[in-house]
Amino acid sequence: MDRLKTMETFVSIVKTGNLSETARQLSVSRAIVSRHLQQLEEHLGARLFNRTTRQISLTDIGERYYAFCSKILSEIEDEEVAVSRQQTQPKGSLRLLASPSFGNMRLGPIVADFLAAYPTIQVSMDLTSYEIADLDKKTFDLAVHLSDNSPDTPLTGRKVGEVRWLLCASPKYLEKHGTPAVPDDLAKHNCLLMRTTSRKPIWTFKRGAETISVKIGGSLSTNSVMGTRAAVLKGLGISILPIYALNEALADGSIVEILPGYRLQGRLVYVLYRFTRYVPNKVRVFIDFLAERLAS
Repeated sequence: MDRLKTMETFVSIVKTGNLSETARQLSVSRAIVSRHLQQLEEHLGARLFNRTTRQISLTDIGERYYAFCSKILSEIEDEEVAVSRQQTQPKGSLRLLASPSFGNMRLGPIVADFLAAYPTIQVSMDLTSYEIADLDKKTFDLAVHLSDNSPDTPLTGRKVGEVRWLLCASPKYLEKHGTPAVPDDLAKHNCLLMRTTSRKPIWTFKRGAETISVKIGGSLSTNSVMGTRAAVLKGLGISILPIYALNEALADGSIVEILPGYRLQGRLVYVLYRFTRYVPNKVRVFIDFLAERLAS
């Protein structure tokens, strides 16, 4: 007995309510349909249908077995579609949404490398500030979102990396105002507040099991990473900035890290998307590519 074939025949009989119609849909004879049903009932040792001269109806056992067969056949179909899609070359357009600073400084180069690796995909990247609650109003395939915690959203999310943040200043500022030795020293300095890390003028550090919160103040408060970096480079004050915005400046010495023995909370990088059952191949390969690049 071909168990899968008999299960498919059984499900079709339930849906059509008629052996002759099932035979027509499956392009077989009515006798074959009847034989499949007989073999299945003999194999199970149970009657699946109540039969009269005019109609058939499921028994209680038949109801239970129908639910089981429907689930199994659906999972088989889903897996076959998924495997088939993985074997096809990803192609089509991909709409990305990201914040301006992360998009320009970190995501942009990754997208360029991705396009070189997948020439059959076209990317449209929209860099804009947004609130996560407003994402349902925007058009996108993927939103690359930085968050302190797992984002509270009905969208599907996958963590793909983490961004380190550093306390930093220019040598010019430190020569004039001195270098903080402990976090509490920051209260005496001009601290430039990045509102994406904290909307309150409080910076929190960790050292081992110890947590230290310091109230800060200064001449600039902004949600712009690039604007804050420009102010730090001018020697205007001390700030907390993401490592992706500091690599070149740290390398040439125009910005230096302060209090390296104290750790700041990093920001998690999530990819958010609406797909639930089938994730398009173009989306899947981009997420994997992004996760690999951020890990390196």
